[in-house]
Amino acid sequence: MTLAELRTAVRNITKEWETDSGTLFPSGDVVLDFYINWACEDVVLDLVEFMPEDFLTSEDISLVANDFDYDLTAEWLMLWSLQRKVTDKSYRDIPYILVNDRPDYVGQTAEEPSGFFLKGTTIIFLPTPSAAKTDYARAWIVVPEAASMVANGPVYIPRMAHKLIPLDAAILIGYMNDLDIRGPVALYKIQKDRVIDSLTNRVQQQPQFIRPSAFSRISGDRRDKAFYDKGSPFDR
Repeated sequence: MTLAELRTAVRNITKEWETDSGTLFPSGDVVLDFYINWACEDVVLDLVEFMPEDFLTSEDISLVANDFDYDLTAEWLMLWSLQRKVTDKSYRDIPYILVNDRPDYVGQTAEEPSGFFLKGTTIIFLPTPSAAKTDYARAWIVVPEAASMVANGPVYIPRMAHKLIPLDAAILIGYMNDLDIRGPVALYKIQKDRVIDSLTNRVQQQPQFIRPSAFSRISGDRRDKAFYDKGSPFDR
């Protein structure tokens, strides 16, 4: 859907047309576009967990001698992987180091860093690179849509999920104006579930492994699993 089509959809769902007397959204679309931009961000956050590949792009990093911190030009939500680019060889992951586990390098440099940690969204290489290397690493990142919707509509959100944007905008508008939002809320959930069910398993040529449990994805434990039971109340 284009931006113009999204505007029309929001007006139709909320029954607030610009020709009506006392409408919430008079001509000019400034207020309406504010809600559309917020709704677009909400939709990305709802979908990215289930279909991150739709929002996946890459950016190369060139090392600068004696510089350890690097910012990507694109805004990103997740760093899928950071890999060394070696001519005539496959990509190789650069180890990620938790900020609390980073070693204390004082002025140490190396031709190639042995790992990296994050300071916000800034990539910090360890040790500090001692030599310049063009396009040394490739960062695969999961990105959001633009902060302001462009005329052609969303870039990354799949077409079938575009309908979620005006529905979410209607929900936001209802909250802000104390309107009945039960209809948009129910329809948003139904449509979101259908989009996720349809688009999260696109490749059907082979069996897929079941993803890790939520427990293993949100926490980690270094204890030997042979000597404790996560399900036991005595191990909490």
